[in-house]
Amino acid sequence: MRLRIGDAPELNDVPWEYLYNASLNQFLSLSEYTPLIRYLELPRRIRPLTIDARLEILAMISSPSDYPQLEVEQEWSRLNDALTEPIEKNQVRLSRLAEAKLSMLQRELRRADYHVLHLSAMAASIQGPRMVL
Repeated sequence: MRLRIGDAPELNDVPWEYLYNASLNQFLSLSEYTPLIRYLELPRRIRPLTIDARLEILAMISSPSDYPQLEVEQEWSRLNDALTEPIEKNQVRLSRLAEAKLSMLQRELRRADYHVLHLSAMAASIQGPRMVL
């Protein structure tokens, strides 16, 4: 299913995690059969990424101390568990950023090439626009 909300800007700030299927009594984002991905509408099509070797994934897991805590180690374990088979086949390499700081991310992206940035974070609206924590 593809939901295009480009013509409804009032929906841009609605978190997709709130999409709920009442007949299943389940949030759509919790089902492995309905992955939810937000992306920007661009004027031209993006060509698919071609990868000759293994897929390089950098994970950044953010859990600021002054907000409700994200289970960082549990999140890292789930990510590793989900990718066990391709990691064992050397199809994927999963790396973790030591600290979830912009400066650390920038340094790591200058140091090495990655195909995917996996960000686990919380979002909040604190007297103004939404921000990622």
